[in-house]
Amino acid sequence: MAEQTETATPAAVVIRPHLVRIIGFTLAPILLLAFASAGIFMRATYTGAHFRISDQVAMVIVGVLLAAGALVLTRPRLIIDADGVDVRGFVARKRLSWQEILGVSFPDKAYFAKLDLPHDEHYPAIAIQSWDGPRAVQAIRVLRERYAAAHAE
Repeated sequence: MAEQTETATPAAVVIRPHLVRIIGFTLAPILLLAFASAGIFMRATYTGAHFRISDQVAMVIVGVLLAAGALVLTRPRLIIDADGVDVRGFVARKRLSWQEILGVSFPDKAYFAKLDLPHDEHYPAIAIQSWDGPRAVQAIRVLRERYAAAHAE
């Protein structure tokens, strides 16, 4: 009886930026707390201006919007699996198969890695950011290894 060997597909790897996530998760509650407290205490002392409850509510809403904007920084992500790469940026999300990707590069003085596509196009991999230093180097190595393994088959 012949033995069958199964080639185990490597598990999906999730890559997220590090420094920008720390900044976003730190900045969001600070902004929310600052604007909410400013809105609450806006009418506590007379400053020469006549603030109303609608002004207080608007101040809190501005704080919520600014905090949400800070949390957008935490959104970028790359999911690398055997079939391709799922790239999520600040707003958009795109699934790219390994057949669509012609190369993986991180140009000098660039802030983000990029996935090279046909017809001189590229898609930014915002999750791999230069200011993450060694973490970015490790992430780009993992991405390049998976790319090479997918194209070797």
